[in-house]
Amino acid sequence: MQIAPNSISGKRLRQHGVSSRALRKSRVFFLFWQPVNSIIRPVPIFGSVVLIRRSLLERDVDGELPDGPALAFLVHQLCHVHQRLEWGLYMYLWRHLWQRLAPRGIPIQHRQVERECYYLTQQVDEHYADLQETREPMEA
Repeated sequence: MQIAPNSISGKRLRQHGVSSRALRKSRVFFLFWQPVNSIIRPVPIFGSVVLIRRSLLERDVDGELPDGPALAFLVHQLCHVHQRLEWGLYMYLWRHLWQRLAPRGIPIQHRQVERECYYLTQQVDEHYADLQETREPMEA
């Protein structure tokens, strides 16, 4: 599925820092089973393909993505799509390969290629945690 920037799902993702260009240049596929939660596959001609486990991010009846903390997986991967578009395919692959081969004792979430994406994921989690906290007192 391609997410249009002006659709409901696109607006939700853009609210969390995903660029319109990354949405236009990516395709999202929901798989029943895969070994990791979500992953990006840069394709030279078509842009990027995001593969995400279906159980992590269910779509509603209208085919739109739900508004909730589960968007963090997709925001993280779309951040990588943005990196691929900004750096180019060769440099994107080289930087990710180099960061995996020469970690120098730096945790993955603090490495140069992952830092921004983990930061966006953290912002999504905090946004929905804040919303949950503000809704709880009203219900009581």
